[in-house]
Amino acid sequence: MEKRVLDRLDEVEAANKKRMVAFGKRVTAVRLDITSTKSQVVAIKTGMTGMRQTTNAISTAVSRGAVAMRDLAAAIELRGAGGGASSNDAIVPVPSNTASFFDTPRVASWTKQMVKDIRAEVTAEFLAGNVWPPASSNREMYARHLHKKFNFPGGMPEARLMLMKEILTPCDPARNHGSTSRKLPVHRVLRRALPRFHRAVLEAATNGFIECTSSMLKIGWKGDKGQKKNVWQMTAAQAKQCLVGMWWITDDVGREALLAALGSALAKIKGLNGVMIEASESRRRYYKVLYSVHVAVAAKVFISLNAMAGYPPFTAKGGNVDEAYRKVWGVCMQLADGNLKKTKMEYKGLELLDGEDTRRADVVGFNEARLRATRAQVMITAVAAGDISTAAAAATRTGTAAAAAAAAAAAVAAADTGDAEAMAADEDATAAAAAAAAAITAGDDLEDEDAEEEDEDAEDDDNEDDW
Repeated sequence: MEKRVLDRLDEVEAANKKRMVAFGKRVTAVRLDITSTKSQVVAIKTGMTGMRQTTNAISTAVSRGAVAMRDLAAAIELRGAGGGASSNDAIVPVPSNTASFFDTPRVASWTKQMVKDIRAEVTAEFLAGNVWPPASSNREMYARHLHKKFNFPGGMPEARLMLMKEILTPCDPARNHGSTSRKLPVHRVLRRALPRFHRAVLEAATNGFIECTSSMLKIGWKGDKGQKKNVWQMTAAQAKQCLVGMWWITDDVGREALLAALGSALAKIKGLNGVMIEASESRRRYYKVLYSVHVAVAAKVFISLNAMAGYPPFTAKGGNVDEAYRKVWGVCMQLADGNLKKTKMEYKGLELLDGEDTRRADVVGFNEARLRATRAQVMITAVAAGDISTAAAAATRTGTAAAAAAAAAAAVAAADTGDAEAMAADEDATAAAAAAAAAITAGDDLEDEDAEEEDEDAEDDDNEDDW
């Protein structure tokens, strides 16, 4: 009897061991499946990123091809029947020496002053409310300045054609195989005025914003070493605090910091005259600006906060930088509209000259569909971090920011399923539009991120402080 019990126990124990071994094998198989699934997910994400970058590169290439076709058509028109060019329905002669001037790449010292003139015009347009014009308008501006300099017999059509000609421009020998100059199309040299202007405004606005948050909430600090010396900075966590719940535009302290950013940015471009009204016995200091100007500065602050927080950028390799940031501004125009009082009277340090305009948030060329993907990316930053600091909550936090956070979460949830489709549709539409006749007639200056980075090695021939 005892022997049978012991034998039975041995059988049970052996069976249990077999079951444990089998269970262990199944767990190992499940783990391998999970690892394989994770690897596939990573591969799919990498592939999607590559596809998006390739799509952007193709879009830019197609657009540039469209511009080249338009310039070729202009050239045929200029060199057409009778050796003349059409200008205001009249035939004017086109001497060969005008075109031959640009046939051989040569040092063009005249570009230095022209870049300054373009930047002066960009500054004036910014203060007048035309803060982020489309690339086609910028290209027309380059052609207009070039035509003013050389007075082409063929008029503006010939000036647009000459923008594609190459000239020699100074560059850093250390980054160009020892060469002190390199060839660049005229429009690439002239467009330097734009990124330099926008960068100067962005840096000044960011410094003003962080200086204010540091003073009021101890958020941010001023660098004292190396390239960051005298530059106001934030940690990633602090930047996320400013973004959550759209604190930067919904909270009183956030809006006060945006006023400091506005003052700093306008001071940088010497645009405070008649805009900043000093304090009096009965009124605090305030600013009189157009809605688009104030939101443009706020958008630049947001772009800086997004970068400092470590969130994905709004541009991609091969993408159109100007268009991407212009979309961010377009989204900010909509978001700020519900957080700024619709009045032309001074309110909390800000007097919007077009404050009562019901269409003040409209951006030419953008509709809801084109801004959907960018809006979703902006809204994600509002719910991706914890609450604003305890000091800020105790000092000024209101229910507005909390409501904004809830609205942001709802918007992200609603947009989550269609985000990829919206982004794809938006980029497809951009590519199609660029390839269509509209791009040919408009002449978009589709500079991408790669081109802008290449321009960074150019010898600085324009003092950004000389406004």
